[in-house]
Amino acid sequence: MNENLNEAVAALINKALSGVETSVSFLQAETPLLIQELLIWTLVSSSVGLVIATIFLYLAFKGWLLARKSWDARDDNMPGWVIGTMTFGIVGVMMFIINTLIILKVLVAPKIWLLEYAASLVK
Repeated sequence: MNENLNEAVAALINKALSGVETSVSFLQAETPLLIQELLIWTLVSSSVGLVIATIFLYLAFKGWLLARKSWDARDDNMPGWVIGTMTFGIVGVMMFIINTLIILKVLVAPKIWLLEYAASLVK
């Protein structure tokens, strides 16, 4: 009975070791592709953020033109246009700067970006 138990435990350990070896070889083969997809995803998502920031800046510019037109007509809605324009302008500029810096970091120094990304995952 003891001999059968030892054989069963040895078989389980061998299966576990072969599963670990298979997993390690799979991870070694797929890690470069995973890193490439992560970098591409970051570039695409930051590019979408850049487009949204550009839309915000365009809306801020159009709001500024309307606010100027209201100022010339001495309209009472002037403060609303100014606040909306400033909000869209500030948010647009911040989004533009942040997304541009992310894109530049991924394009210029992808290894540093990956290290920072891995460090943020560990935290």
